[in-house]
Amino acid sequence: ATTTDALHAVPHLATTMTTTSKQFDCDGVLWRGSQGLIPGALELLQQLRRHNKKVFFMTNSAVATRTGMAAKFGKLLGDDLQ
Repeated sequence: ATTTDALHAVPHLATTMTTTSKQFDCDGVLWRGSQGLIPGALELLQQLRRHNKKVFFMTNSAVATRTGMAAKFGKLLGDDLQ
């Protein structure tokens, strides 16, 4: 999947390029539990970074810790967002 695919899959995300930042819930938006990244998620995040957009991540999980979330980001995204 490409960034264009991700933008077309979720049309309102196309307006993201006109804002300075974007917030994402993690589970169910960027990834699905242990199933891994949702197709197009990594490419979309890379595109936002290339356009110097600030990207914020949040979760409504009552058991998630910052350390745990950072480990999951590292596992799923690696250094691809650097």
